[in-house]
Amino acid sequence: RQDEENAIIEQAYKKIDEEHDFSRDSVIVLAEDDWHSGVIGIVASRITEHYNLPSILISFDGDIGKGSGRSVHGLNLVDALKSCDDCLIKYGGHALAAGLSIERGRLDEFRRRINDFARDNLREDSLASTVAVDCTLQTSEINLQQASELYLLEPFGVSNPVPVFVLRDAVINDITPIGAGRHTKMTISKDGAFFTALCFGAVADSLDFLPGDIADFVFNLEINEFQNVQSVQLNVRDIAHGGAYLAQTEQARDIYAKAVRGEALTPEIYKSAVPQRDDFVGVYLYLKNESRAGRDSVTVHRTARAIGCAPLAGYVKVRLIFDIMNETGLINAVRTDDVLGERSDCVRYLFRINPVAAKINLDSSKLYSALKTAVAPKA
Repeated sequence: RQDEENAIIEQAYKKIDEEHDFSRDSVIVLAEDDWHSGVIGIVASRITEHYNLPSILISFDGDIGKGSGRSVHGLNLVDALKSCDDCLIKYGGHALAAGLSIERGRLDEFRRRINDFARDNLREDSLASTVAVDCTLQTSEINLQQASELYLLEPFGVSNPVPVFVLRDAVINDITPIGAGRHTKMTISKDGAFFTALCFGAVADSLDFLPGDIADFVFNLEINEFQNVQSVQLNVRDIAHGGAYLAQTEQARDIYAKAVRGEALTPEIYKSAVPQRDDFVGVYLYLKNESRAGRDSVTVHRTARAIGCAPLAGYVKVRLIFDIMNETGLINAVRTDDVLGERSDCVRYLFRINPVAAKINLDSSKLYSALKTAVAPKA
């Protein structure tokens, strides 16, 4: 069952990448020939958990498909199916989980109409992503025996959800793209124990994490079997920077705000956080390399690490550099984390490097000129 589930989830994520328009459709509808009808409900649950969107998976045998769907609070799945029941052979279930049968020729119309219903009935605040955690695990509790005992609780479903755990303050040792880059595998450690953590549907470059970072992991505990050898693995549901990083980020936000307002900074803060010319060069070269690689967005955290800055000073320095390079016309950079509703510990910029005909004088920036006099005298 696990092999079948993993194979279908791999195909499903690939189809989502290739077929689903997130800007238009709130309900993910996927169809394939000969998906195992006893597993697609579990896969739909995982897709809904990952994207926080309703999902319906349909397995066709000839011209007839059997489907299983999962929804989110705010969209009654049975009501959604009822709105397009003339497309279906039959359907049934309840608000958060349902099954259906459909003719192959009605699939496109069904996909369009159920998304029309969602546009009219699914409120945006219902899509706020939250994860309910059952308990915190210590590293000694993440083992094969624990994972095997959890399988005794199956079958999982709406009234018996998969147990969700959190591991706090684990070190990220390695980050590797897998599945043609569509997913990410991490090696993490804590208290001398090492674990494999899989982030399905998460591209490595989109994650604001790097080796050496300390993070909290929300996950399902599972067993992986490879060449007849079993090992425990973490199926990651969410990941966040550790508490120390978040505390530093909050402090850095305050320092950045003071610098932009022109308030005096202590000599220690001034020396570590106010950018020098070498810092501008480092950020500019980093952006050029990212642009050459076809990427047009970067995070403050990744940029700071690229120029060798510690988190607190790096946050302030990088944000000031972006402001100054914007002001002087070197780049066009817009923060997207406010618009896209990204988590507060990830500040992301959409950027474009501007062609320049002559050398840019950084002193032409009012902000840069003000920063040069922002140091407070020693007491």
